[in-house]
Amino acid sequence: MFQLILQLHITGQCNLRCKHCYISEHAQELSIDTIKNIFFQLSELVNELERVKSKKFPVSIHITGGEPLCHSEIHTILDMLFEQRSKYRIGIMSNGTMLDDDTLIMLSKLNLKALQVSLDGCCETHDKIRGNGNFLSVLHALDLLYQYGIPSRVSFTANKENYIAFPFVADICRRHHVKSLWSDRIIPFENNSAIKPIDNESDMKKYVDILANEKNNEQNKLFGLRIDNHRALQFIGTDDNPYWCTAGEQLITVDEYGNVIDVNN
Repeated sequence: MFQLILQLHITGQCNLRCKHCYISEHAQELSIDTIKNIFFQLSELVNELERVKSKKFPVSIHITGGEPLCHSEIHTILDMLFEQRSKYRIGIMSNGTMLDDDTLIMLSKLNLKALQVSLDGCCETHDKIRGNGNFLSVLHALDLLYQYGIPSRVSFTANKENYIAFPFVADICRRHHVKSLWSDRIIPFENNSAIKPIDNESDMKKYVDILANEKNNEQNKLFGLRIDNHRALQFIGTDDNPYWCTAGEQLITVDEYGNVIDVNN
């Protein structure tokens, strides 16, 4: 089924410096006027596509960064999203460390698909990647989201050292009322060379088997946890509906400079 997703990087600013982050500069943010213009252009695009296709289809806005809650006018942006909530499905990708009461109240009114945070293993493994104390901060964020009735989603970025910890993360998700858990594999590039990708067939098979076992864990139904593993299979040959990147087809990504990302470069 066709759907349209706008992934909007409202800021490059972040209060963390995760070792595998691909953002090297953290100063720029989109102005409110630019975001308003992007929402206007999205509405025009949706209207035209619906005219051409002669039917309606799901449209999602994914707000990310940097850390989106670092934006200097984040509450104004949340007010803008409140106005869009009946038209689009809204999701937010955050590190979960800046969830104060005022922000949580505003988020609870957006009818979010989910607010996504990241967990990359046990306390030691996770904090090695994302900074001392961040593991406990994420667990606190998950509890706050549940307290305010906001659906939570956890992302697990697999690398050569941590992929065996996926069952541990799944167990945390079950105990902290997380609605969905998904995994992707780290993409190696210059900035994150200290973290090694899963780079051999034996480890890849173990990783895929671990994902499959956790996806079929009977406790998931009991705790209401959905595990998605299709993204982890990206670029892996398979006969069972392999995942492929939808950028340029169903996904539009706008960076913190207001540029539409060219998937051909």
